[in-house]
Amino acid sequence: MSFKTLKSTSLKEGFVKLEYVDKVFYKKFVSTDEWWNLEYLPSDHDYFDLKTFLNHLSAYCEEHNNPPVVEFSMNIRPIKLQKTPFIQTHEDCRGLKHLEDIIEWLARINTMYTTNYKCPGFVYDVTFICKSFKSKSKRKRTGVPRGLRKEVFKRDGYKCVQCGASKEDGATLHVDHIIPVAKGGTDELDNLQTLCKDCNLNKSDVIQ
Repeated sequence: MSFKTLKSTSLKEGFVKLEYVDKVFYKKFVSTDEWWNLEYLPSDHDYFDLKTFLNHLSAYCEEHNNPPVVEFSMNIRPIKLQKTPFIQTHEDCRGLKHLEDIIEWLARINTMYTTNYKCPGFVYDVTFICKSFKSKSKRKRTGVPRGLRKEVFKRDGYKCVQCGASKEDGATLHVDHIIPVAKGGTDELDNLQTLCKDCNLNKSDVIQ
């Protein structure tokens, strides 16, 4: 899967909009109603899985002091498209909810999908309007332990997860933080991926 992230846009009067739209899913399956004919999301569709989305949202929440959410909308489904519940909502919170509350709710949905339906959830359209606060100070970057680096390389087949390049192709492989350390990312295995030198240099170190 390619690296996916939330887009952040500053709004007037001290608010920020966080959003992600899976334009390919809309064009291929929603606008044509094709998804009604599919039991599962096609295996070649590069989706933004709910677990990774929650990691990104949690990192933003931590850095920006759990901001109030004044409005949100979302469309979330499990990759098993038929006979499974999906989330489609738009809510004006009027400042009564905080981002952490929504994250906890989405985490329960993610657990339901993986436990009851044995499949991951994915995000195809989400928008949050949050109050903008100054971010916390960035924590210093630390090196990934050698043993953990080997585990990441082994899991990813000793290939760049973006372009597929390997040492046999002459590529230099790096262990990269999916959510950057500067944005609250950890050294846990789920937040690490193998990138070649070129892909790593081209990746931005921010949640855009």
